Amino acid sequence: MSTGNRVTIPNPIASLIGDKSPIITRDECSYYGRLNTTGFGLIRAYEGIPENIVVNLVVSAILLLLFVYLRRRFSDSKNIDDGTEISTLLYGQSNSSRNFAHNDNETYCHRYCVSRWIWIRDLFKISDWDVYRNCSPDAYYYLLFHTYLIAYLLFVTIFSLTIILPVNFQGTQGISEQKFAHTTIANLPADSPLLWFHAFASMLFVLAGIIVAYLYTNATRYYATEDMYEDEESKEKANRTLMIRGIRNSACDEEKLNEYFRESYPSFQITHLTLAYNIALLQHAYKRRELNLRIWQQSTQMFEESGKRPVVYNNKCGQLCGCCAKEVDAIDYYEKLYNAYKQRVEDEYLHVRGKKCGLAFVTFSTPEEAHRVRSNFRVTCFTPDRRPKTSTSKSLNVHEWNVNFAPSPKNIIW
Repeated sequence: MSTGNRVTIPNPIASLIGDKSPIITRDECSYYGRLNTTGFGLIRAYEGIPENIVVNLVVSAILLLLFVYLRRRFSDSKNIDDGTEISTLLYGQSNSSRNFAHNDNETYCHRYCVSRWIWIRDLFKISDWDVYRNCSPDAYYYLLFHTYLIAYLLFVTIFSLTIILPVNFQGTQGISEQKFAHTTIANLPADSPLLWFHAFASMLFVLAGIIVAYLYTNATRYYATEDMYEDEESKEKANRTLMIRGIRNSACDEEKLNEYFRESYPSFQITHLTLAYNIALLQHAYKRRELNLRIWQQSTQMFEESGKRPVVYNNKCGQLCGCCAKEVDAIDYYEKLYNAYKQRVEDEYLHVRGKKCGLAFVTFSTPEEAHRVRSNFRVTCFTPDRRPKTSTSKSLNVHEWNVNFAPSPKNIIW
């Protein structure tokens, strides 16, 4: 109940607190209501919507700067082949790696120095085909999906601001113009014919989503049928190569696997069998070794050209706050780092063959043989277990194997 400018608590509630009902004025209610708000209190108008927009812009700017820092911090990964040399070290040199020509040190040093912000220009120049050929089909599909998603959201935003928002402003519910509800459907009466605009917009948005999905599917059909292999020889080899997963560590041995397939398929010929290893630490040490080697060579080249030995700040924030860091000779500093990572690569290489992933690639002489082996290991609810039983099948736990055709080498991080 209320009397004048006074507000009292109802009787049922007052009885629960011993009939000691406090009397609260409307001004006090308004004061506590103002305290019960979210946000930082920078912009109080329009129920904090402008403040929310400002906060989102600030957070987006921070995330963009963080991306720029991380991209610069880990930019060496795109200049060094992801495990190409390591796979050559473990498995030998392939035909494609023999034909691969590395950029010289001068080109790399120039790119390393000027590519800090050049990626912004490349965003507007790079084409879909460049992404597809230089990255992977998955990267192209991912970016293309976001492109269509942004286009769809842009259409929804423009339609809502130009049509739905003015329609909501036509409401006569008497809501203050500085209230968020004034911009929503709540501002329209229940019997208003303007509600049909909302019904039409809902159906239009669903239809637009279906159209965007259809256009995205059509856009990916061309690239999906493109050849994902470097040449016909690689494509033909992939058709007769199987990937076996789920091999226990004790069974990850080339001789044991070869013996099993010889007993299971005496007439089949295995042309190549490759085991996969966990090379994460080796790959990291190798990348750091190559990066420090090239910067060391760049520093030496700068000294030869200028006659002045370059210096660096030997801490993580040295470029941001040089006054708190110690200057060291760049040539000696990067030479020590190169030698340290070189030793780490050699040490890790000695132990990498013991880090098996339980995965093997088996290449047969013909695609028919590969299809036969895959069909025997493909167990379903309606087919019997046709995996060959040999003297070593139990120790190898072949019933845990997952056999499938090997994916394209471009989809594997070697």
